[in-house]
Formats: sequence, structure tokens, C-alpha cells
Amino acid sequence: MRRGLERPAPVLVHACRNLLAAAGIVMLACAHVAHAEKAPDLVDLKAKAEAFRDTPEKADALAELAKALWQTDPDAALRYGEQGLALSERLNHDRGRAANLNAVGVVHYLRGDNERALPLLERSLALHRTTGNVNSAGRVAANIGHLHAAASRHAEALAAYEQAAQLSAQAGDDAGVATAKDGVGNLLQAQGRFREAIAAYEDALRWAEKAGDAQSRAITLNNLANTQSEAGDGAAALKGYLAAAEAFERLDLPLYQALAYSNVAPILMAQGMSDQARTWLERALAIQRKAGSRPAEANTLLNLGTLLNDTGKTPEAIVAYEAARGIYRDVGDRKGEAIALHNLGRSATEQKRFEDAIAFLTQARELRTAIEDARGAVSSRISLGETLTAAGRAAEAIPLLEAALAEARTLGVPELESAARLQLALATRAAGRPAAAYDHLQAHVELQDRLQGATAQARVAEMQARFESEKSAREIEVLQRDREIQALTAKRQQTLRNALVVLAVLLALLAAVMVSRYRLKRKSEAALQEKNRLLEIAHGEVAAERDRSEQLLLNVLPPAIAGRLKDRETTIADRFSEATILFADIVGFTVLSQRMDAESVVRVLNDVFTRFDALTDKHGLEKIKTIGDCYMVVGGVPASRPDHCAAVADMALDMIRALDAFNAETGQALQIRIGINTGAVVAGVIGRKKFIYDLWGDAVNTASRMESHGEPSRIHATDAVVAAIGDRYRFDERGEIEVKGKGRMRTWFLLGPKG
Repeated sequence: MRRGLERPAPVLVHACRNLLAAAGIVMLACAHVAHAEKAPDLVDLKAKAEAFRDTPEKADALAELAKALWQTDPDAALRYGEQGLALSERLNHDRGRAANLNAVGVVHYLRGDNERALPLLERSLALHRTTGNVNSAGRVAANIGHLHAAASRHAEALAAYEQAAQLSAQAGDDAGVATAKDGVGNLLQAQGRFREAIAAYEDALRWAEKAGDAQSRAITLNNLANTQSEAGDGAAALKGYLAAAEAFERLDLPLYQALAYSNVAPILMAQGMSDQARTWLERALAIQRKAGSRPAEANTLLNLGTLLNDTGKTPEAIVAYEAARGIYRDVGDRKGEAIALHNLGRSATEQKRFEDAIAFLTQARELRTAIEDARGAVSSRISLGETLTAAGRAAEAIPLLEAALAEARTLGVPELESAARLQLALATRAAGRPAAAYDHLQAHVELQDRLQGATAQARVAEMQARFESEKSAREIEVLQRDREIQALTAKRQQTLRNALVVLAVLLALLAAVMVSRYRLKRKSEAALQEKNRLLEIAHGEVAAERDRSEQLLLNVLPPAIAGRLKDRETTIADRFSEATILFADIVGFTVLSQRMDAESVVRVLNDVFTRFDALTDKHGLEKIKTIGDCYMVVGGVPASRPDHCAAVADMALDMIRALDAFNAETGQALQIRIGINTGAVVAGVIGRKKFIYDLWGDAVNTASRMESHGEPSRIHATDAVVAAIGDRYRFDERGEIEVKGKGRMRTWFLLGPKG
């Protein structure tokens, strides 16, 4: 499935957010490990495997039982395979010996012990071919291909996959052909040949459909989504991951499902949903560790490290990267080890441990070069150059970055070319070469404009850099002219003292110099006025951008809170003794969204939440946030008001009416659950890069529980709400219910105002 994320340098964060490392072929991540064509009867297999008499049939059953338990109980699978192998040796039963060799080899492979797995699988392949079992020979050849791919031995892996496809086609095993085609797609993906990889995956899907093989189809869907993600098609990738995860759940394949969880996490990270992404990654880790799948665990640790670093938890990220690196090194996955080294180098640079960073990045570059990962090698070379510059060694960084720029051009990767240009600008500037720095910076800006579109801030930076550069050059030229004039004046004075004969010549020369100086001065003044005019325009654009940023801040935070942040108040945390919190959630929206394309999902949510936003303004309440299809509002915060509970109650009633109107207009049949509660809360701003004004406290948790334990199209309220507005509003007592985390509570349904 998916290789872990590589941590790009800060420049790459802006140039290409979450740049993925070339996805290597990783155990299970690439793998259609050969599987039974239909679910085996475990009871029948165990009965045959535990039969009293030692027969060839018993040896065959032990191999099948080991295959059936690969995913769910690898220890038992290994035990049964070894028993079957020993029995086959005693009986001189070649078919059983071949099947059990494959079973034992695959278990070692799943655990990352490639050195023990490879000879077992090669012996199994030779025996299958000797006995004429072409079908099984094709499956074993595919397993050998997976093993070589996991160790980045691409040529050996391709040869094994081609052999597997040939043997499977000869045996009429369409599912085996699908496995081999999928493996070829993984190899192409690892080499950054995404278009060819997508074509190979689509070919594999056709073979899997022809075979009716649900497991092969699910694995290929996931691998295709990996490639789409790395090719920049995030919407298609997310759709593919969800389809694959659903298929793995139906097939009861927890390890595959864990890897699908891990794949979804980077997309959530890109959308700013870091907490949800970490939850998915930790679930994946728990499953992978239980199953003993070390390479898959390493991939997830790498993704977790990237998430932790992006959220400012660099020490925790380093621990995750080190753990991933150790696993990759143990299992012989050189591509994974290179990514972990690269990320350790980036983290060490941020902590200003430059010597450690240089060592890590040098190892990453050398390893990527050795395994022919050209894009990865360029990325590590750029990061190494940046680190050398930061360490005060710009002279060493410049030739390294120039080589990276040339390689990026050869590869045709503008993102890497842009990154190399920017780091060259910084390095040449640090080395005292402003003209070269200006050229590289200009080229970087042009590339960024082509990749992302120029922003006003980028234009201002470009103009200002150009102005400063030209201004400095002009000042140097004027200074040189002044020095020349001073020298000529001194010579004239000496000549006047020594010989009046040359007076006329000196006067003529002086006049010429003065005219030249006058013209140069006029030209310089005109150029300076033009640059001042451009700078005024640029400052105007900056002011406009500042106003726009302030407006965006007011859209994200309450005005009073935004003002406190602008006054540089570092910690904002207030306690309110009384506030009313509302949570609303669209019923069944997760299921609905899986049947809709991404654009339709966003359009529906935007329409509904825009109507809710208007109601928030109408009732003078504060919208806190939306999480997926959940909407959170509070009354009495950040400005206290005595009627906060009534205002929230009116808002809740209007929300139900607004959704009914939306359904009538659009033909949808959406319903919402609403929960409200009144009590004390703490409110404040969290985050440094992406501010969010949020609430905490038991009252908030209780309001959330009211929503989750509520009913569609009803407003679920606590005793505290009834006590606050029961004299003005009608309620229907629900009675006592069991509330998660709260125990038994008496709750009510709000019906409307009295009268």
C-alpha cells in the first residue's frame, strides 16, 4: 500500500505541500500475498490437520491452514506451516513440501525477515514447477517478486512478476495474473513513473474483475489510490482509499484495513485535521503491532512522525523517525531507511543540530542514489544544501545545490527545481554574491508563479528585492564615478602647480567629467523616482493584503479576541460561569457522502452551513467551528449576555426549519440531531499557525453527549436548560437515559416557546 511521508524542507512546504516520497514497494503495501481463491472452512481444515494418521492430505491441510491464518494469527500460521513441512519431509511428499515452504516463507516475509523468507520461497517455486503445479508456481513467483520489491531490488522483482504473470496465464489463473500486474504497477510507482503505474493498476483491476477476486481488487484499488495521491489527484485518491478500506472490512482483513487507515491520514493532515489523522494512524499501529507486521508498522511510524512535526512536536517526531529507521534497517528496506534518514536530518536542522543533520542527510542522499531513487536523491541534496547554509557553510552548499538544480531539470520536476533555486539564492547571498542571489530568486519566483499562481505578497517581495538590488548597483556605480572625479581633480591641482601649459587640457577634461556626472546624476535620480513609485504601489498592495488578512482573522475569530491577538496578547483563556452550547450533526451524512462525489459533498455542506451562519448572526451567537458535518455554536461567549440560553434555543428551532426549507428546495432528505446544555466553560485561542477559538469544560462535553444521544429532527436538552428557560419554553420530558461518560441523566426535548 502506501509508503510513509517524507518531511520536505520548509521551502518545499510552500512549494509543494506534503511532497510524497517515491512510494517504494513495501511488504503488504504492495502485496497480493497469494491467498485462497475462496474462504476456506477452518473447522474442516483443522480437523484434517489434526488427524491422527500422518498422510499427504494432512500435510496439504496444514499448508492451507497456515495460509488461512496469515492475517489473523501469524504465530499459529508459522506453527502449522512448520509442522506441515516436517511431515512432508518424512513422507517425501513434494507437493506438500512446496506448499508448506511457501506458507512458512510468507509468514517470515510478513514479519520483515526477508533473508529467511527468500530461500524458502525459491525452494517452493522450484518444487511447484517440478511437480507441474503451475497455478501455485505463479503465486509463489509473485511472492518472490514482493520480497525483492520490498528490498528495492527492482530488476529482480520485475523478472519475478513477469514469470508470475506467465505461469498464472498458463494455468488459467486470472487472479494470479492480477497479482503480477499489480506488482508491476508498484515497481513503476516506486520509480516515479505514475502514468505507467496507473495503466498497470487498471490492467490488474480488469484481471481481478475477470477472476471475481475481491481481495486482489481491493488491494489494487488501494495501490492505485496511492499513485493518484502522489500524482496530485487527492480527490480520486480519497475515493479509492475509502472503497479499499470498505472492501478490506468486508473481507475481514485487519492488517490491510490498518494500512488503509494509515493511507487516509496524510489526506486529513493536508486538510488541517491533524487530531483525526493521528487517531487513524494510532489505530493502524495497534493493528500492525498485534499482527507483527514490522514494515507496515515502520510506514505508519513515518507518517506519524511527519504529523507530529507539522504540529510542533519535533522531539516526539524524532522518536517516531528513529523507530521507523530501525525497522527499515532490520528488514532491509533501503528506500524506507532513506526516507527516515531524510526526515531525521530535517528535524535536526530545525533543532540547530547541524552536524547531526548533515550526517543524516548525507546518508539519505547516498542511499537514494544507490537504489536509483533519483527524485529522492535530489530532495535530500537540496535539504543538505539548506542545512549547510544554515550552519554557515554556504560555500560548500552552492556546488551541491547547483548539481541538484541540474538533476531536477533533467528529471523535469519543477517543484524540485524551484526549491533548488530558492536555496541557491539564500546560499549565494550568504556567500556575498548578491547578483547571483537575485538571478536565482527571480527564477524561483517565476517557477512558483507557474506552479501556484503569483500572489500579491510574492509580487511585492520580488519588486522590493529587485529594487534593493538595482539600488545597490546604482549606488556602487555613482560611488565609483565620484572616486574617479576626485582622482581627476587631484591630478588637475598637481598639474596646475607643476605646469600652466596643460591648463586648457585639464579644464576641458574637467568639463567633460562634470557633464558626464550631471547626466549620470539626472539618470540616477529618474531611476530612483521610478523605483520609489513602484515601491509605493507595492506598499499599497501590501496594505491591501494586510486589510484582507485582518478581515480573514475576523472571519475566523470573534472581533474582541482578534483585537487581543493583534495587541500581541500571547495567551487568551477566559472562564465564563454561564454559557449555552449547541452541537448539531447531520444524520447519516458519512454514508451519504460515500455515494456522492467530493464536489457535491462540499456544495451540500456549504449551502446548509451558510444558512446556519446566517441564523448565528441573527441571534447574536458565536459560531465556534465545524468538524466534518458537525456544527458548534455558543451563546454568552465571548461577550456575556443574560438571555444566552433563550437565544440558543431559538437558534436550534430555526436550524430545524432552515434544514426543512433546504430539503424542500433541493430534493434532499437531510435531518439533524441537536443537543444543547448550559453551564460554565473555559474559552481561549489555541495554535500558533492556524488559530482557533475553542471551548472546554464539562458543559461542552455534556452538550456534545446530548447531540450524540439525541434523535433526528429533535432538540435534546439537559435539566440545566429547562431550569434556565422552562418558564418560557415548552419541553417534552424524555426521562432518564444512560449517557456515555456521564451515567444516568434526566433529559428533555425542546418543543418551542410557550404561547
